[in-house]
Amino acid sequence: MCLSRRELADAVTAYLAKVYGRSCVVTGSYIGDLERGDVRWPRAAYRVALRAVLGACSDAELGFFISREDLHPDAQPAAPGQLQGGDTDGGAAVG
Repeated sequence: MCLSRRELADAVTAYLAKVYGRSCVVTGSYIGDLERGDVRWPRAAYRVALRAVLGACSDAELGFFISREDLHPDAQPAAPGQLQGGDTDGGAAVG
């Protein structure tokens, strides 16, 4: 299925509202940031929504990855492979 950035953003926004019950607006501009790799590791709820809307099985399938510089300065790096394909925070946070 082919979607414009705006259509994908609208579908992700609708999914987040339905599953998390929160009003959250994903924009076409944000989808562009994801496509360009400007955002490599979106928040857990966004990754869940994008996987669901796009029918992906893992974050890696969508090209998402986490690097040392993406980690919070006080966070410890994860063991190799620990973060691949899953949510470490349970996917509860939106935003």
